[in-house]
Amino acid sequence: MKILALIGSPRKGGNTDVLVDQILKGCKERGYICEKLYLYQHKIFPCIDCRNCKKGNYICTINDGMKQIYPKMTEADVIIFGTPNYWYGPTGKMKLFIDRMRPFIENNKLRGKKGIVVTPSAEGTKASSLIVEMF
Repeated sequence: MKILALIGSPRKGGNTDVLVDQILKGCKERGYICEKLYLYQHKIFPCIDCRNCKKGNYICTINDGMKQIYPKMTEADVIIFGTPNYWYGPTGKMKLFIDRMRPFIENNKLRGKKGIVVTPSAEGTKASSLIVEMF
């Protein structure tokens, strides 16, 4: 099984990173293949609603860091979305990423995959309900 962890926090070693590392540790102990990407290390442009992803091959035609992330998402069986809670939502970088997942909704490449949302919040679980709902 392949696990892809996407970290939407700008702070390496922060709460989100630590929590996701614990999940990955358990996955590795079970023999799963794990990879972790920091979204802040990738240039991700906003979706411009060109709708190219809704026709033909259902791919996004924006040329940026998502070109390296899309194939990893395709290969993964489980995707972990890690983001701190910023004003009851994900970080800006994670939101850019979510918007750019549109081709995966159109081409059904998410079908059958499992997802985990990791969103630490000083205010507790209720404060993260909107993030969870967004995913």
